[in-house]
Amino acid sequence: MNILKFSKLIIFFNFIKSLIAKNLFDFQIPITLIIILTICSLNDMGTELAGNPISTGIYFAYGYSLYKNTKLFHNIIHNWKYYFLSAILFFLIHTLIEEEYISIDFEQFPVFWIPFIFIKISNSILFSFSFIGLAENKFGSYNSILRFCSDGTYWMYLIHLPIVTFITFFMFQFELFAEFKFLLAIILTTFICLITYKFFVRSTCIGILLNGRKYQFKWNNFN
Repeated sequence: MNILKFSKLIIFFNFIKSLIAKNLFDFQIPITLIIILTICSLNDMGTELAGNPISTGIYFAYGYSLYKNTKLFHNIIHNWKYYFLSAILFFLIHTLIEEEYISIDFEQFPVFWIPFIFIKISNSILFSFSFIGLAENKFGSYNSILRFCSDGTYWMYLIHLPIVTFITFFMFQFELFAEFKFLLAIILTTFICLITYKFFVRSTCIGILLNGRKYQFKWNNFN
């Protein structure tokens, strides 16, 4: 009897999960998702995912459900350009407000925070759609270099911060354009991350820990 009740409970939860996923995520224009994330960001936690576990959970659930929704997934791949152009529009509006080219008195009219957060979240969601679609559309076929970089991303995520911090502070002593320092920091950090991944991670036990396998070390290619 207890097993029967437990089975019914699992079926019920699966039904609720499917119902929520369909209503939140099964739209070519994700207006429902954006509205819910806007509501969840109106409190003191804000829009930063690190400080808003509710929004973080919704983003995670969306990403998890996307790969099970082949219809929406193929739509994102096919229409990534339109998502990107829409994201650029929202990004420009957000930047104009953020940099006060469009003046809004949020203290006197706090209700204006609602459309501002809506614009910010629309920007994030649409960029996510466009970049997922772009990656699947243009980089869906196998490429050894891209595979190497993809496998190395977790390692780069773990170690890039101290590297870029050291390079940035080191360049303080040089009188160079900030834009040049920015590009140089990106290039050097990426190079160091990839080199260390090649020699210290990919063919070692660390590679098993981060990527689930290790590759035979070869000097002359990206395998």
